[in-house]
Amino acid sequence: MPEDIELATKPRLAQRMIERALTAGVPVSWVLGDEVYGNDRRLRLWLEQHDRPHVLAVKATEPLWALVAGQGAIQVPARDLAAAEPLEGWRRLSAGAGSKGERLSDWARFRLFRLQQAPWDHWLLVRRKLSKPDEMAYYVVFGPAATSLEALARIAGRRWPVEECFETAKQEVGLDGYEVRSWHGWYRHVTLSMLALAFLAAMRVELASQRGRKIRRIHCLQHARDPPPHRPLPAELCIDFILSWSLWRRVHQAVAKACHWKRQAAKLLIYQQTQL
Repeated sequence: MPEDIELATKPRLAQRMIERALTAGVPVSWVLGDEVYGNDRRLRLWLEQHDRPHVLAVKATEPLWALVAGQGAIQVPARDLAAAEPLEGWRRLSAGAGSKGERLSDWARFRLFRLQQAPWDHWLLVRRKLSKPDEMAYYVVFGPAATSLEALARIAGRRWPVEECFETAKQEVGLDGYEVRSWHGWYRHVTLSMLALAFLAAMRVELASQRGRKIRRIHCLQHARDPPPHRPLPAELCIDFILSWSLWRRVHQAVAKACHWKRQAAKLLIYQQTQL
């Protein structure tokens, strides 16, 4: 590694990346992160000082400032705060669409002790699994006081597409497939992988606009001239075979997704009827 490169934790690296993005004029509405970043109080304080709304996951034992009757402002673990009854109650909300329909969970929020002035506010946001009510996820939220619980659930769910992007990069362009022992080799590999993923993403958008959103898997086309080794095909039929297979797969995925969405919608309707 270059001598001028110093050790930095993930939260410090995240802060530098955010600073670079803001300096470059990148539009940022909310900052999201998992427990590695949410448990770092210095990062949370830095975001608050720069008026940057954020939803950061924290561990269940993370101490948070809250107003407790008869005790004033004290630090209370996140899971203990979530044991009280929320003012808005628990509400079944979607964190966004997934491969099997809307990602439904029970959500609630609890107001934290706030030093900032309006229009900002602080909350502890809690997500509870439908199948396992004892399993909860906790988020520290700093944002506009007028933000609704529905909006916070949606914002918290925006972190999953980012994780899916990393998985795609690993599977499609080998982001994690480097076998290098030098700083420059690693840096070049990661840079080229990200560039390749950006190119493929732009190509998918272009194909979607030209073919009525019948998106085909790009990586299959890379092998269009070489028949699959386990099933030899004439060269003139290879492309048609791959495109036909890709179209069948996409249709099958669309049908499965529609069925999952229909089942999820029925569950949500039953729940709403029982709450009336």
